[in-house]
Amino acid sequence: MNKPTRFIIAVLTVIFLIGQIIFGIAFFNLIIATLIVFFSGLPKDSFGNSDYFGIDMSHYNLSFLSERQFVLLIFLFGFIVLLGTFFLFQYLRTLLLNLNEGEVFSEYNLKYIRRIMFLYLGGGIINFLYEILPVPMISTNTISNTGNLIIGLFNVFMMTSGIYTLYFVFKYGVRLKKDNEEII
Repeated sequence: MNKPTRFIIAVLTVIFLIGQIIFGIAFFNLIIATLIVFFSGLPKDSFGNSDYFGIDMSHYNLSFLSERQFVLLIFLFGFIVLLGTFFLFQYLRTLLLNLNEGEVFSEYNLKYIRRIMFLYLGGGIINFLYEILPVPMISTNTISNTGNLIIGLFNVFMMTSGIYTLYFVFKYGVRLKKDNEEII
C-alpha cells in the first residue's frame, strides 16, 4: 500500500476511535439520565415544553403511555442507537486496521463486513421506527414527512445492498485466495 492510502486509513481509524469515545461518553450520560428519570421522575411541568431527542412533546396525546414511559422508551431507542454505533465504529476501525496491515481478503474481514451490514440495516430500521414513533400520538391526525421517511428507509436498504455487494466481493476474494494457497 502506498503512503497516501496508509495516511488516509490512519486518519479514518483515528476518527472512528474518537467517535467511539464520544459515543461511549454519551452512553454513560444516557444511563445517568435514565436512572434520574426512573427513580426521581421527570421535572414538574416538563411535558408542555419538552424536547426529547428532537421530538417536541407539546403536541402529542399520550393516552396509552405516561410521559415517563414515553421518555424511557425514547431513552431505550437512544441506548440501542448508541451501542449499535459504538460497535459499528469498532468494526470499521478494526477492518481498516486489518487493511492497513495487508490483510485484505481474510475471514475476519468478512465477519466485520457482515456485522457492519447488519448494524447499518438495524440502525436504519430503528431510525425509521424512531421517526414514525410519534405519528400515532399526534392529536391533530396529520402525518407529515411520510415521503421522506419512505425515501430514507429506501436509502438504508440501498446502502445495505451496497455493503452486501462489497461482502460478496470480499467473500469471492477469500475463496480465490484459499484456492491459490492450496495450489501453491
